[in-house]
Amino acid sequence: MSGEGIGFVAAVFAFTSLISRGFVGGVFRYERARRLIIAAGVASSLAFLLLPLGDSVPVYAALMAVDGFGWGVATT
Repeated sequence: MSGEGIGFVAAVFAFTSLISRGFVGGVFRYERARRLIIAAGVASSLAFLLLPLGDSVPVYAALMAVDGFGWGVATT
């Protein structure tokens, strides 16, 4: 993967994790917190585990978008 590809994938992760924090802040409630954190952690973990199967920049970017979204939700 080229330097531009690596930068793009890193930017996708950062952007989706940042955007997800604003989204989840509006829906986070005490009653939903456990379910949201578990679902986000599972999504993030699965995307991260599938990374070795990726073979192109768009595939890596999509997986890192899911990972970033899950990471942002789980750590908010």
